Amino acid sequence: VSETCEVKEQCGISEQGEFEDGRFWNKDLEFCDLKENMTSPTITSVTPAELQRTTARTLQIFIDNFPSLPGKFLCAFSALGKVLKTIATRTSTGVSCTTPRKDFLPLIPSGKSHFTSKLSVKAENGPDFEATNFTFFDCNTYSSCTTCVSSVFPCDWCVDGHRCTHDTAENCRNDILVTGINRIGPSIRSGPAFCPRVNATTGGSPEILVSSGLQKIIQVKVDHIAQFIIQTRFVCQFNIEGRVTSVNAQLLRDTIYCDEMEFTYSSRAPNITATFAIIWGQSKPLDNPDNIHVLIYRCKEMVNNCGMCLSLDEKYQCGWCQVSETCEVKEQCGISEQGEFEDGRFWNKDLEFCDLKENMTSPTITSVTPAELQRTTARTLQIFIDNFPSLPGKFLCAFSALGKVLMTNVTHTSTGVICTTPRNDHLPLIPSG
Repeated sequence: VSETCEVKEQCGISEQGEFEDGRFWNKDLEFCDLKENMTSPTITSVTPAELQRTTARTLQIFIDNFPSLPGKFLCAFSALGKVLKTIATRTSTGVSCTTPRKDFLPLIPSGKSHFTSKLSVKAENGPDFEATNFTFFDCNTYSSCTTCVSSVFPCDWCVDGHRCTHDTAENCRNDILVTGINRIGPSIRSGPAFCPRVNATTGGSPEILVSSGLQKIIQVKVDHIAQFIIQTRFVCQFNIEGRVTSVNAQLLRDTIYCDEMEFTYSSRAPNITATFAIIWGQSKPLDNPDNIHVLIYRCKEMVNNCGMCLSLDEKYQCGWCQVSETCEVKEQCGISEQGEFEDGRFWNKDLEFCDLKENMTSPTITSVTPAELQRTTARTLQIFIDNFPSLPGKFLCAFSALGKVLMTNVTHTSTGVICTTPRNDHLPLIPSG
């Protein structure tokens, strides 16, 4: 009658104030579907909203329209194939419950820093009332200052301890801290800009070029190097084809100078990338956020003739060596039998020195895929070319047939070029018959 919850004696009163035998009053739960007739419970927030995996906390779960039902309530955490339940205690704003024991929680997947669980509140023997996401993270998964303090989680970096942590009071006593960008509160060093790091090369590029077989002193800028770091020994470490080579290094003002070493590799590849790290305190690498690395190359493996050699990017400093009839850097051309450098008089970088057409092996198209095409369609062609020159400027594909020449743009590939066929409405018609 009133669409309200009443005792039987107050339901179904007639206009004359007489009780109508309770025929409008019901105590059978099947009479009304709970989910249809009540406003659905909604989890509005969880405090805290995320948690370091190695800790346990009591969560405050705020729920609108939470039903007043008898019996126990549970919090269920579902993630990575596990469902863990803890007892929930009703509060004036929802419920509170503890997170599961850390030794029961699933491990964070390799290469990840967190996992997200489904957090639901439910009656002990009933369905879930409502669910939301709850994240377990682990600051210990971050191995560099930059990744640690750039995290979306409240992680901080202990500089001397060289570790990422959620609890600086416990793990970073008397240490220099770099606080994370998501750490609440004031800080004099917040974010990756304050991490001890390799800042840039002297030329401002992350790529350091070295011709294979040469000796070179590598130098890089560094930043935010604390006094206790300065007092330790520095080492430059290079990983070349899986082989790690270490040399001593010196810090002068803001620059690290690695001792001279020979850079070489054994494969026939035109170049390889060697990873680079500066180690302090025996085992602690400075951050390398720009991925500064060494590119070791061989001019003679890039090209096989004079014209193509002199057309290589200037950064390689390759020239044509008359002694060996190969493309080389100046320092490796004109070596006498006694191993002495002959002042580079057999080395040339002038394109006029060699006539491109006479000195270059002629480019040859070895195949085209597809080799034929329905006239009413268009496709991208893969054109395989031997001895294709590395020359500046644009290249075009030209299709000549029945008095028409149609051109399309070319994109270089490692095996030649790719280009699209002309638009079919531009192609000549196939002759009658």
